[in-house]
Amino acid sequence: MKKLLFLLVFFTSGILHAQSQGLTPDDVAKISYVQSAVLNEDASVIAYTVLEQADPFKTNEPASMKLWIYDLKGGKALPFVTRGRVRSVAFRPKYGTITFLARRGDDQHTSLYEIALTGGEALKIFEHETSISSYEWSPDGEKIAFLAKEKAQAEKSVLPYEPVIYEENLPLTKAYIADPASGEVRLFNLPGQSYAIHWSPDGNKVAIASAPTALVDDSYMKQHIEIFNVNNFKKTGYINHDAKLGTFVWSPDSKNIAMIAGADIHDPIAGRLLVVGANGGKPKAIAAKFKGKFDDIEWLDDKTIRFVASEGVYTSVGTIRKNGKKLHKKIDKGSTAFTALAGKGDQMALLGSTADHPGELF
Repeated sequence: MKKLLFLLVFFTSGILHAQSQGLTPDDVAKISYVQSAVLNEDASVIAYTVLEQADPFKTNEPASMKLWIYDLKGGKALPFVTRGRVRSVAFRPKYGTITFLARRGDDQHTSLYEIALTGGEALKIFEHETSISSYEWSPDGEKIAFLAKEKAQAEKSVLPYEPVIYEENLPLTKAYIADPASGEVRLFNLPGQSYAIHWSPDGNKVAIASAPTALVDDSYMKQHIEIFNVNNFKKTGYINHDAKLGTFVWSPDSKNIAMIAGADIHDPIAGRLLVVGANGGKPKAIAAKFKGKFDDIEWLDDKTIRFVASEGVYTSVGTIRKNGKKLHKKIDKGSTAFTALAGKGDQMALLGSTADHPGELF
């Protein structure tokens, strides 16, 4: 079993002291924690975000989200972008730069920024007519698949007031592909609300999760995954599975998709692990007898899936073959509650917390 490297601890001595007397609201307002982490292509650097609360006695502001990097070879952590709220951090393939979403300066909407690993000022490289909610780089680092709400159509009211009607006239989130260099944007002609979009590793397809409407009930019960060719934007596959949907990821050879979902329409949670071919169809549940809930997954190689799972009040980290065989746990019900992973080969970055500290990077 390989050792985990405990990287950073952000909680303060004041919080440690507070444990003997119980946490107060003041203590909670001082807690910082790691919220996301990604590895670069050669697994030498981890980029991660740290949420820091604003001092409630000084200002009524939302928490900031700061970008840090950790050099695995040098063993050093450095604050990288410390202004505003940074989210959806990614390493741009083939470029070696870091990109993220932010709304800075005179930005009217949340836009895409890029910064070199050597530092300097982050530059805005793409903006849309509405805020970008999420994005993913193509394997060659030239285009992004992203989600953004439709631009609202201004309507003149005949009333002297503007009524707000609950869950009516909700703006829809749509899926797009854009070339940041040219500014060209193409929309997928997909009805309803889009919730996630992921490139296939060969760069020829995307898988999009969508639902008929933006209603909360549909987001839980009616999401489906459809597969599109990015060259002609035609649909090439449909994953036929009626149940709650969680994370889904392409295999490195672009031939399969692993997904976390409910067992069927009656399953109250998305916690089963399923695999389906790249052309869609009915996914196959693997590890059906596993007495736990799969929380996060990624492909280790074409035949192996790496996972984080909840088992009772504990979590485990391990691997399983795509046919459901050889489930092996590298961490089995340890004292740390892991919630997410990001890996490249044998290297893993994990987010976890214990009764003694909030979310940290391992």
